[in-house]
Amino acid sequence: MLIHRITLLSVLIAVLIAACSPPGEQAGETRAFEDDGAVRIGIVGAFSGDLSYVGNAVRDGVLYAVDVRNAKGGVFGKDVEVVMCDGEFRPSTEKTCLSKLVDRDHVDAIVLDSPVLGGLSPRFLADLGVPVFLPIALPVDLDAMVAPNVFGFKPPAQSSVEVLAEHLVNVRGDRAIGILASDDLIAETAVGEFKAALVARGVEPVAIENFATGQVDVSAQIQALQRSGAQVMVVLGLGADAARAVQAADSIGWHPQVAGVETLYMRSYRELGQELTNGTLLTLPHTGDADQVDPEFLRWLFGYFRDCGVRAVKVGANAAPDYPGLELPAFELTTIWLDVVRDLDSTDPRLVIPELERTQTGFKPVARGIKWDVDDHLATTEPAAETWVARFQDGHVLYDPDPRSIPALEEARVEIEKSLFADGAPTPSAAVLPELADDWYQAVTSRKDAIVAQAGPERYAAIEKVSADAKTLASALSPEDLEALDESVPEPKDGLCGA
Repeated sequence: MLIHRITLLSVLIAVLIAACSPPGEQAGETRAFEDDGAVRIGIVGAFSGDLSYVGNAVRDGVLYAVDVRNAKGGVFGKDVEVVMCDGEFRPSTEKTCLSKLVDRDHVDAIVLDSPVLGGLSPRFLADLGVPVFLPIALPVDLDAMVAPNVFGFKPPAQSSVEVLAEHLVNVRGDRAIGILASDDLIAETAVGEFKAALVARGVEPVAIENFATGQVDVSAQIQALQRSGAQVMVVLGLGADAARAVQAADSIGWHPQVAGVETLYMRSYRELGQELTNGTLLTLPHTGDADQVDPEFLRWLFGYFRDCGVRAVKVGANAAPDYPGLELPAFELTTIWLDVVRDLDSTDPRLVIPELERTQTGFKPVARGIKWDVDDHLATTEPAAETWVARFQDGHVLYDPDPRSIPALEEARVEIEKSLFADGAPTPSAAVLPELADDWYQAVTSRKDAIVAQAGPERYAAIEKVSADAKTLASALSPEDLEALDESVPEPKDGLCGA
């Protein structure tokens, strides 16, 4: 999953910077291409059940990309059409959806949220004929997914389980580590890799317990982990499953340090687990420095919030922003495909797929560059993502457990997020930019001594300059400028971006 360290505040500040500057199927024949004049993209995702967070996020990223393109006149002078099918996190249903989208709905491309989990073979995907995009960089070996029409992302160079093992063993000094893992393919692969990473650091897991994805009662596994003497419980599974695990542990009075990988970012973990998720450690891909602002990327984020709404994760009486980390790659892949179709003046996959392969300069649909490897069709990004360690607190994500973070800025960000979300998810408006820019500048300068101690005087000077520049730009914007910035975002149509 691609989760950026992004904040609503930095979004709004950066926007004004941009505004003020210029199983073994039998082989069959690939479907024949039929051009009916329409431009259609299909989405297959788990829109219901425990994995709906992922499916709905991918859906919303695609829908926002289509919304933006249609607001600019669409493609070939027509609105781009979207056809969705709920894969339900079931292999048989996913296959049915994919075949239906191609054979009945005649889509020209498909965005698929969980192919590895669904167990789809490369031959089946290749026989679909149309480009198939995988927006989620899965932390498993994707060699088995290689097909001439499938395009995805390489996972970060730093393995999530390696980073987690390093943090637990060599940063925290943990030794009594137990593992609770679900039976999906990602978790099964991660267990072996995580155990190897622990052993390489001189630690053998005290216990490994397994459960079925979606299993409601995991009390037996939790009791076994407690009896093993585990002081850390690493949960490798989906958000709702992890929430049930911490609830089961709490019911017997056992409160180990909980840790995991990106799947714990699913809002279902925080919203079902509530305060029990406070202090949970997890690995997340991380890009960008605190003293750098990318106006293009953050302007996109502001537009997404304006069009699709800001969503809150509610923990107790607190609300925290749920940032669109999964929506971004879905938006990027959809935008790249739409650009190629426009430039070729054709949706014919026999033309589109080679163009995706031979674009050696890569694509830049938002801010980061995306370039596919011609052999495995897995893209690298520039800048590349790193893997950091974060923690949850009242629904908020803080990166202060990671030695590369600046804890004082993490503290400042969460303080302002709490203020913004005091009454629930706010409605983004450029009118609040001046006040937010000033609040952030005050938050930075009031923590000067702490930031200097944590990051050094040169880093502080760079952060202070960005904050001061943003404050100056914000204060110079007229009411007419702010209104024009709001109006630059397309209005949602027909409930696009979902609820």
